Amino acid sequence: VSVLLLILERPILSFLSEDHGPDVSGYYLWTSCTVILTVLQWIPLNFCRLAGRPKIGPIMSAVMAGVSLLSAFALMRPMGLPGIALGNLIGCLCSLVVAILLMRGSLLRFRFTGRPGLRAIFAQGSPFGMDRFYAMLSTYLMNMAVFFSGGPVALAVYGVVQIIRRFSTSLILGSAQTIIPIAGMLNAEKDVVSLNKLLKHALIYGNAAVGALSLLLILFRGGIAALFGLRGGAEADLFRYAIVLCAVCAICIQNTTTFAAWFNASARLGAANALLFLQELCCLCLPAFFLAVFRGGRAVWVAFPISGALALIALALILAFMKRRNPRLTYPFLLDASIVLAGKDLSFSVPQDTGEASKASARVTEFCEESGLTKKQTMLIALSVEEFIVLMINNNPKGGALDITCRLTLSDDAITMRIRNRGRAFDPVAYYREHIAGDFERSLDVIGLKYVAENAALIDYREIFGMNNLLIVISRQTN
Repeated sequence: VSVLLLILERPILSFLSEDHGPDVSGYYLWTSCTVILTVLQWIPLNFCRLAGRPKIGPIMSAVMAGVSLLSAFALMRPMGLPGIALGNLIGCLCSLVVAILLMRGSLLRFRFTGRPGLRAIFAQGSPFGMDRFYAMLSTYLMNMAVFFSGGPVALAVYGVVQIIRRFSTSLILGSAQTIIPIAGMLNAEKDVVSLNKLLKHALIYGNAAVGALSLLLILFRGGIAALFGLRGGAEADLFRYAIVLCAVCAICIQNTTTFAAWFNASARLGAANALLFLQELCCLCLPAFFLAVFRGGRAVWVAFPISGALALIALALILAFMKRRNPRLTYPFLLDASIVLAGKDLSFSVPQDTGEASKASARVTEFCEESGLTKKQTMLIALSVEEFIVLMINNNPKGGALDITCRLTLSDDAITMRIRNRGRAFDPVAYYREHIAGDFERSLDVIGLKYVAENAALIDYREIFGMNNLLIVISRQTN
């Protein structure tokens, strides 16, 4: 799309305005290059989640925003309008390079699992991957709408506004990308209590951060305009007007992006894709073109708060539709609390002491017996929890493993175990398979581990933000 639009540069600019000089052409060229890199950013952003490196996403966003801001500020004075777009391009390029450097070890170790694995990668990555595509189209369309309604002056103001919007968007996307792996892990564990707390905190702190940034932009909009050389009466006035409307939009987008990330993490991919499509493309570009054609002038900027409000309305409709389909889900996070309400979950912590492992085993035994599991299943699950705890303590340096948290959840068809601790990366099931399974005598000492390794329907180990997370799902039909 970008290459096609580059080829059609002259007819597009001539259609929008007969009065365009080399500055507008240069701006168009560098903007086209920037949007290509914006789409390419999906590759490391998605891969870092798959490789268990979610912290790379926020780092990418911070580098892109910071470098774009500084580069555009440095280049705008000598280059004018093209300098703004070139600054954005440099920021995108630097973030891409930083991500690849940070992931070089993971790239070498990563292995695809065939076509089904590849399909899963594209499915899980589609919401925020397509979001890059929508952002690319939105960048073109909004530049066209602004140029059509206000000419080169409005385009210069929009270029500066875009840099500042990129800064606020990086904060929003950074927080959203951070919660995806954590929320996905908690969702797989059916830990609705922790999920509810995580999502509430994401909304509260995310809104507080974006709200504070928006307030600063509104209060210091005059100084920001002067900093970027927008000293002329028309440019400065338009910037001060536009930045207020964009700041209001950012607060709305913070909420819809957080919910899109949650939909992505909970495998509600249709809802995530629909929400981001409406937010990035339809709710912004359609009102912008309508206002540009029928009202002109400053009216096009009103599309920003309109888009934020429309995105919130779209989110409310999506939530209402999903709640109606499944009344058992809680509002607004659509969590299934039936397991917790039925008392079929057990959570506890164990200090870094192997002597405490037997007490944990006793608690698990009591819980399983009360929940109606067979004696054999109860014994093997209790043993496995005890053996996991001992193994995790013994294979972490002293003081490295703090309290180990355990959680058991029983549904009608499965037993879900989650064991988590903070310390060096250590996968107890992989350790068992590599060092114990082949030794007959040693394997007799860890019957519970052997049972889990041979019978679990799912074993998923992840190291996220310095936390070891082991998730095990066993069918209740397994003997």
